[in-house]
Amino acid sequence: MTDYQIIAAIANIPLDKAMEILALADFRLSEMARWDMERWLKIAGIGYAKATALVTSFELGRRRMFEQPDRKIRIHCSGMRTTS
Repeated sequence: MTDYQIIAAIANIPLDKAMEILALADFRLSEMARWDMERWLKIAGIGYAKATALVTSFELGRRRMFEQPDRKIRIHCSGMRTTS
């Protein structure tokens, strides 16, 4: 999926509107991620519910970036070790 298709799906808006919004951010998601509710609400066709969906989506992405990866257990051999 393209960035504008994801934006359209999150906000439930037409693709051309999502492309227009992405253009307002110079086609940079990092710019859009900085927008607060007030900035989103200034865009025609974006109301409180759509702005909330977009702001929370970017916040979720931001939190995912800083999440620590799960530690993976590495198996070195199939034998069991016992200590006596």
